[in-house]
Amino acid sequence: MEINQDSEILILDFDHTLFLSNSTEEYLDSARPKILCALLLAFLEGLKPWNLFPGENKRFVHRDAIRIIVVSTLLPWTYFLYIFRINCLLKEYLNLEIINTISSKEWKQIVIASNGFDLIINPILRKIDIDFDMVLCAKLYPAEDAIRKIGKKLFLQNKLGSNELIKATFFTDNTEDKKLIGVVGDLKFYEWQQAKHFRAGQDTYIPFVYTEGSNRGNKNHVINTIILTDFLIILLAYAFITPISTQLILSLFLLVFSFWCIYETGYYENDSYELRYESSPKKNNNIDKLKSIKKLQNYPIEFNAWIWALLSGFLGLFFLDSSHDSYQLTINLLIWLGWLVTIRVIFRIYNYCQLRLRMLIYPILQLSRLTGPILFLPTNFLGIFLITSQVVSRWLWYLVYRAGGDPKDVSHHFVRDLVFIVLVIGLAIVQKDPNVFVSWQLALILLWSIAKGYGQVFFNVIGGAIKS
Repeated sequence: MEINQDSEILILDFDHTLFLSNSTEEYLDSARPKILCALLLAFLEGLKPWNLFPGENKRFVHRDAIRIIVVSTLLPWTYFLYIFRINCLLKEYLNLEIINTISSKEWKQIVIASNGFDLIINPILRKIDIDFDMVLCAKLYPAEDAIRKIGKKLFLQNKLGSNELIKATFFTDNTEDKKLIGVVGDLKFYEWQQAKHFRAGQDTYIPFVYTEGSNRGNKNHVINTIILTDFLIILLAYAFITPISTQLILSLFLLVFSFWCIYETGYYENDSYELRYESSPKKNNNIDKLKSIKKLQNYPIEFNAWIWALLSGFLGLFFLDSSHDSYQLTINLLIWLGWLVTIRVIFRIYNYCQLRLRMLIYPILQLSRLTGPILFLPTNFLGIFLITSQVVSRWLWYLVYRAGGDPKDVSHHFVRDLVFIVLVIGLAIVQKDPNVFVSWQLALILLWSIAKGYGQVFFNVIGGAIKS
């Protein structure tokens, strides 16, 4: 590695430069039990508490600090496990090229400038046989002039001064550090091939982490699609024939959870196929999605998803049957297992078949998301109409997408509502019974449909009126 012999100061980025991994993720990966740590991290990713903070770039400024604080508080032995691992981490990830550069000449100052955290970085530096003059990094409770808040460029200017920086050589792999071009005397940008890029918990399966991490259809897919759409449709379709109770709601939630564990494996298989055969920019313009998929391509989902699905399915069926008859529970569990296997096979056929056949299988998959409970619970015409209208609206959306159109031009909420209302009116005409329109179930379906389909439009209009 060539360096400017006139440089007096050596500045080193830490993660993926001096240390060829991510120190924050290595710290979190030290937590045990791993599944509990993975659950905590997944919960935080879903909750996103860093969005509560004021200011810009909230995720970068606060996310890692919150993750470290929560894991260290609830699993307080994590720090000691991390200290125990440091020698092994150094043996594997210490960048010897950088070490040789340090020893290649006499430096006036050797400075670490990192967005990593002092309580994680300093124990590693103490194990390296080099005297670092300054360690400039993040703290868990950042001040207003903290490195993550004001950026590395301004932070270094404040700490070292422009006159000193112009005498410095700076090694980094962080593209954000390119802002220091012209500020430091010699900026060396390297991306070491042997550097480890990973996320703590990525080798531990937690339901829906893959679905959220792979940039599926919309943000907050679990909340918006699984809970606020599928789960509520199932409640509205099945909970008005059987007497509604907390036990019934919990049972349906667990069955939806169980189903989606397996449905998620279909997503994973679909994305893996896309990564292998459609990853060329000429074939796929959604580069960000492909990058997200690539990061999770070795996620341990297939086997582990079945464990979660069977466990949650068992609990759902247990709460569904108040008699708790072991024989009937076993039969129901076998029926549910058969249903899950059937859906998994259909999704596999969908993933590997030709496009025209996909168009025919897609509505079957959409129907499967809402019809599992019918194996154990009755429904009525309103429930059937709601499910049918949802499937038709999603199918039309998919056909437009596959035909090369813009799915955003299709309001599947409007299509669903139109199909549902036409079916309800048709039922009233056929049965010659206007009482069809007088029921709590219909009122709640319409209320949910308005809130789901047009709530955001309403809030946007109100927000615009307030601003004006």
